[in-house]
Amino acid sequence: MVTFSSRKRNSLKKIRWTSYCLCIILILSGCISAPALHYYTLENTIKPIENEMPLCLQVSSIRLTEALKRKEIMVRKNSVQIDYYSVHLWASSLEELITNRINQTFLCHQSPKNAPDYYLHIDVLNFEEIETPNLPIASIKLIVQFLNPVNMEVLSQKIYSVEKESPDKEVSELVKTFSSCIDEVISKIYIDAKNLKKTE
Repeated sequence: MVTFSSRKRNSLKKIRWTSYCLCIILILSGCISAPALHYYTLENTIKPIENEMPLCLQVSSIRLTEALKRKEIMVRKNSVQIDYYSVHLWASSLEELITNRINQTFLCHQSPKNAPDYYLHIDVLNFEEIETPNLPIASIKLIVQFLNPVNMEVLSQKIYSVEKESPDKEVSELVKTFSSCIDEVISKIYIDAKNLKKTE
């Protein structure tokens, strides 16, 4: 009986040891074979707008559609189907990336005013790659409200929509194209804010 029990214990130890080894091998093989993640941010390609009478604009709030709240870059396959890159992600939320990009352009510290000329509320409707047989297209669409800094009343609302073909299929080039699209929107926002200021 003693001998049998001893053999049984040894057998159980071998089974446990084999199980541990298999678990470690599986974990290590998973780590080794897992694809590397790539993180992206919006490129700052235009200089801050500076002049004698600087116009100060500041994003007060920003809202994304539910489909854009993920960090993975969104791909529109067709009119009804979307997908996401599995290893190409935004470095932070799109809310933060777009807010920082716009606020960095309009240097409010140049202005002697205590409050911005206008606050901006932004609804991000599109910020996606459109898949095509050739080169991908970066597509963004924003609704921007210009708000009175005193009472936050909506003074004007504009829709900005930009689509640009990426020069390459590389995701890094696509992200640079997104950045160029945002720059174009920023320039339009500034022009519309100046025109709004003239009418006051």
